Amino acid sequence: MMTGKLLYQTGKTANLHLFVTRPTSVLHFLTVLILFFVVLLVFAMPGHMLRHTTQTSGMPPIAQLSLTFSAGLVLMSASRLLLLFIGRRHIFSPAGVVIWLFAELIGSVALMELMMWALSGGGRLALAPLAGDLTLYLIALEVVPYTIAYLLFLLHMEHAEVERLRALVPAEAGDDGTGADQSVKFFDKGGHLALATLRSNVLYIEAANNYTNIHYLNDEHEETFILHNSLKELEQRLRDTSLVRCHRGFIVNVDNVKLMRKDGMGFQLELQGTQRPIPVTKTYADLLTKHISVE
Repeated sequence: MMTGKLLYQTGKTANLHLFVTRPTSVLHFLTVLILFFVVLLVFAMPGHMLRHTTQTSGMPPIAQLSLTFSAGLVLMSASRLLLLFIGRRHIFSPAGVVIWLFAELIGSVALMELMMWALSGGGRLALAPLAGDLTLYLIALEVVPYTIAYLLFLLHMEHAEVERLRALVPAEAGDDGTGADQSVKFFDKGGHLALATLRSNVLYIEAANNYTNIHYLNDEHEETFILHNSLKELEQRLRDTSLVRCHRGFIVNVDNVKLMRKDGMGFQLELQGTQRPIPVTKTYADLLTKHISVE
């Protein structure tokens, strides 16, 4: 199986999508969030919030506040993990992320108000003032974890850029036919470089309306990059490479083809590195077979 690391990917939407769907970034955020939560709860105990409730319970204030904020912390953690899961299947725009975080904030405040009301004994509750205090406190609570997690993400991206530059030098030096694996670069509609990797890492490219999903290997794992460009435009840019159109919705890397078999009115391809069969239509079958070498 062909293996290798991703060399480069960029773009504002791509970077934001990477940040919310990168497990390490989520782990950084949750770790700092929990630590900062403990620090604030110990050194800046928001005991004044209990004044918004009528206390009929014998539970100590510290216990009420700890359980209330713990409930909010659990909900935020679950929300962030759900965002990670959904983001692996759908791309998030900046507006989509903001809406998600706003809904997460509202849900956390509502849950914490319900917890505080229940733990105080179910008496009267000053809903609006308590909601305002909780909102400000949660926003302050998330500023530091988000800042640290995003700074660490930027360091990761900077390291990836350095690795890209190092990897592209030997890849381009092999263009004279020495047999070295060549890099392939993908550009968005604006002509900006969005993704670069070794050609052998690319498995197939799939059309998705005005976008394309580039399926490639990164450290032996199949990943997908969403590129704002059409399959037709990519086909033009990738001429004279091993990336060949095989279907109106697919481009395939013929270097990774293991098997081509008859399937009804067309054919199917099996590739190294993925379990997904790739369809081949009659229109492209003859062109494709010219690029597939059978030993």
